[in-house]
Amino acid sequence: MKSGSFHASSRAVNALGAGVPVSHANEARRAGIWVVSVAGSDLPSALTELKGATLEWAGRVLLILDSTAESCVGEEFRTRGAAVATFAPIDTEESRYIVEGDTDAVRVVRSLIEDSRIRRVIEIKKGGKATYLAGAQAATQNILPYVAEAVECFQAAGLSTPESKSLAEVLLTGALRSYFRAGRRAIKS
Repeated sequence: MKSGSFHASSRAVNALGAGVPVSHANEARRAGIWVVSVAGSDLPSALTELKGATLEWAGRVLLILDSTAESCVGEEFRTRGAAVATFAPIDTEESRYIVEGDTDAVRVVRSLIEDSRIRRVIEIKKGGKATYLAGAQAATQNILPYVAEAVECFQAAGLSTPESKSLAEVLLTGALRSYFRAGRRAIKS
């Protein structure tokens, strides 16, 4: 496991229950699976370091833990024979992960992370992370101003804050249920 620091690598290895933390890529020449976990701004330099390591990439798997990067950032590793995927937790509980990339690399992410009782891995199509992120923002950040407006209207109508929040939750849940049953037709009703 290569990370921003040896300490971070150690924590990640412990969390995965597998692997060996390293300070430099050449320390793990025999590794078949590589996980890169660095801050997004450090990803280009970490990949440049890996490219510069004297490693044969054919038959290896490169996994990049990053919420925004797509597997195309590892294209040079692909051309050298590696399978590449990116993955990231979807929720704060880390019970769901999103993954995209080469089939063999996605399979490895599933084997490392997925546990039917605790964690689920959801695959999106290769190169689809930007579209996924737009959907995630629409389902989270973009909806919040409307929820706040609803709560404020209920409060202006004389409801208490707890009543306003409860009513907004009930109505939003009902609207979601309606959409999931009827699809876009529910918007027109």
